[in-house]
Amino acid sequence: LEILNHINQRQYYTLHDPTSLLSSTLLVNFMSIIIYLVVSRSYDNDLLYSRS
Repeated sequence: LEILNHINQRQYYTLHDPTSLLSSTLLVNFMSIIIYLVVSRSYDNDLLYSRS
């Protein structure tokens, strides 16, 4: 129960604190961009390897 309360508190703070919400959104966007770059680069490498 204590852990659940802690999680609920964190969610509450995130919802009611615009700056933390903004930073978390930026962080998610940043992470997705990095993942996209890594995946696309590895995909390009696979294409190059299969061509040669």
